[in-house]
Amino acid sequence: MLRMLALLRIVVFIFTLLIFVSIFLPLNALFSLSFETRFRIRSLFCQLAMIIYGVKLKIQGQAVHHQGPFLIVCNHRSLLDPVICARYFHAFFLSKAEVKSYPLIGAGSRLTGVIFVRRDDKTSRKMSREGIKNVLQSGFNVMVYPEGTTNDKPLTKQFYKGTFEIASELNIAVIPVILEYKDRNDYWTSGGLWMKSIEQFSKWHTAMHLWIGEPIKADDPLELMENTRMLMDKKIREVQEEWGNWKE
Repeated sequence: MLRMLALLRIVVFIFTLLIFVSIFLPLNALFSLSFETRFRIRSLFCQLAMIIYGVKLKIQGQAVHHQGPFLIVCNHRSLLDPVICARYFHAFFLSKAEVKSYPLIGAGSRLTGVIFVRRDDKTSRKMSREGIKNVLQSGFNVMVYPEGTTNDKPLTKQFYKGTFEIASELNIAVIPVILEYKDRNDYWTSGGLWMKSIEQFSKWHTAMHLWIGEPIKADDPLELMENTRMLMDKKIREVQEEWGNWKE
């Protein structure tokens, strides 16, 4: 029965995504929607997706919409993370280039503000850095997962420093964010997309904790990166201790 629940959720999610993209594409073609409007539409879709997937979320801190520009930095546990983050943050997202080719999701990503990067391609990395810089200078927020991939370790992995260099250069504040799962089996670090989807969405609820910290600045990008990571690790530990999950 629970496997059927997962299948039903996936079908409803795909159907909802199809409706949004089918409406979104012609609307944007006709009216050239502003990015703020696109962010609001994306946020609405992600709110519905959270309901579909049974996300039970506790939030600490203030959602980031029109303030900024900020560089928003989040840890990365699961492919569900961007859905939650896009619900609460009006920002351009940095994402791996493969997402561009995903059916429906790729089209939605291109419409709603995603900067794509191939981390193994020097030219792509350079172009993404320029894209991030231009977006921030235009007054929009940018959200990144500086670990570069999903992580199932207790705390964060080493961060990529590139976006922190941009933030320091432009004198832009970083907002540290953590998104933690009560059940560590929800971390998506191995197994195929289909099997992990069935496994996670077979549960009635997925318990999560979203913490949004205060903006921080530093002239030295390495100092900014380490301060951000330290704050995030501290909060990850607090949340997992509160759930009774922490182990030394």
